[in-house]
Amino acid sequence: MTEDFYLLWSPATEQAKRTYADMQVATELGACAIALLFVKEQLGKVVIERSAKGTGFDYWIGEEAEDGLPFQGMARLEVSGILAGTQAQIQGRIAQKKKQMDPTDASAPGFVAVVEFGTPIAHLEGK
Repeated sequence: MTEDFYLLWSPATEQAKRTYADMQVATELGACAIALLFVKEQLGKVVIERSAKGTGFDYWIGEEAEDGLPFQGMARLEVSGILAGTQAQIQGRIAQKKKQMDPTDASAPGFVAVVEFGTPIAHLEGK
C-alpha cells in the first residue's frame, strides 16, 4: 500500500542545528521520529519499550495501555535512516534490517521502517 503524508515543521533554529550537528545521529533520530509517527498512524501502535542492544531491533511497539495490559499486541520495530539514497539502496537496507531481525522472529511479529531524507520517502514493512 502506498500513501502520501504531509509533515509540516518549523525551520531548525541555530541552537537545534548545533545540537544535531552530527549528521549520522541526526539522521538516526529523525528516522525514529518519522517511523514512530507512521507506526501510530498506520498500525495504531506506540512505543512500549526501547529494546536492549543486540536484539536486532530498536523498539517494542504495542497498543496504548488503557486497560492495564501494556504488552498486549506487541511487535518488534527496527528503524533505519538514510540521509540520501536511491530506491535500490532503500530496498537493500530493508532486506538487511529484516535479516538482522531473524534471530528474534519467534518472539513477536516484526516491522522494518526505513526513512530516506533526500526524496523524502519512508517505507514501513512487516516482516
